[in-house]
Amino acid sequence: RILNEPLQYIIGQWDFHDITLQIRPPCLCPRPETEELVEYVARDVRHMIRLLDAQWEWNKMTRLQNTREEKGEKKPRKKKEPWMERFEPERETEMDHGGGRRRKIRILDVGCGTGAIGIALANLFPHDVQVCAIDVTRAAVDLSNENARSILFGRKCSTDDNGEMESDGDGMDDGGGTDGSHQYQSILCSAADYTNGGKNEMTTMKEKDNDMEDGRFMFEYDIIVSNPPYIPSNDMKTLTSDVVDFEDYGALCGGGDGLDVIRDILRRLPEWCEKQETRMGMDDGAVDDDDDNDDSTMLHAQPLFRPICWMEVDTSHPTLIEKVVEGSFKDDIDFLEGLKDFGGLDRFVKLEIKAT
Repeated sequence: RILNEPLQYIIGQWDFHDITLQIRPPCLCPRPETEELVEYVARDVRHMIRLLDAQWEWNKMTRLQNTREEKGEKKPRKKKEPWMERFEPERETEMDHGGGRRRKIRILDVGCGTGAIGIALANLFPHDVQVCAIDVTRAAVDLSNENARSILFGRKCSTDDNGEMESDGDGMDDGGGTDGSHQYQSILCSAADYTNGGKNEMTTMKEKDNDMEDGRFMFEYDIIVSNPPYIPSNDMKTLTSDVVDFEDYGALCGGGDGLDVIRDILRRLPEWCEKQETRMGMDDGAVDDDDDNDDSTMLHAQPLFRPICWMEVDTSHPTLIEKVVEGSFKDDIDFLEGLKDFGGLDRFVKLEIKAT
């Protein structure tokens, strides 16, 4: 400690939100402000859960009604409940059919580091979310997967001599676990390279991503969350020695204006959130009590909700990001709001992705 080494590295672990993370250099030590970010994301997860639960109940009721009609039973009058007026049936997803529940909310954590954000959210919503995390350093990928295994699945992971993840039998790495093992996965990839658009430096890494189909990344995310490198290069010299001498420079510095990685995220948001499953609701909720043909009541549909992106950023960034979005991404992204942290500093931005 005399050498100003962070206490987190000396102890080897640190409490974050409702979990205790293993901490190793050079991965960034989790900050209190990032716990606030988790709370903001959690609020939106709960909102999405309520919408999906209501839709699922409506789907279940409609399937039951269809079964009765096939058996020739008399069709009961539909009661106009408020939630029924917002949703129409959708086809069963795999999770509906196999697990008897509506689908899970998909979350992408960009620049996961220790895994703090994604694992905290997976811990909060063990039956409701599926988290994929990406990072550009092998140390972060290995540590975040180790933390996920220890915290979410009750056992630790290890790495082989080549730095690859070894499975210890809980199914975390098989991509198909039903015990929560597919709740969190971290892979080695940058935001810029996390794409299906042509060849890139990370093409070979696709073979190591469990969340794949026909050699392509499976995106369809509902929420993107990130605490990216965001410190402008000129501000790096203002940091204390316990930060710059021990923590990963690349995880701190975001380039000249601090927006290098953030711009990559903005460019990728439409792709990460496109081609989602049908999540539709009726425009005006009209239900025809006397018409036996349910299809006649299905009006042109609208999305159940739009994907969102939360980021922790530099105090100079909310205004800059709003200008960048309005100038270069206005057809695909809406800047919703910038929020202050508990210290009164501009620290968070929330975006909404339009093109899905």
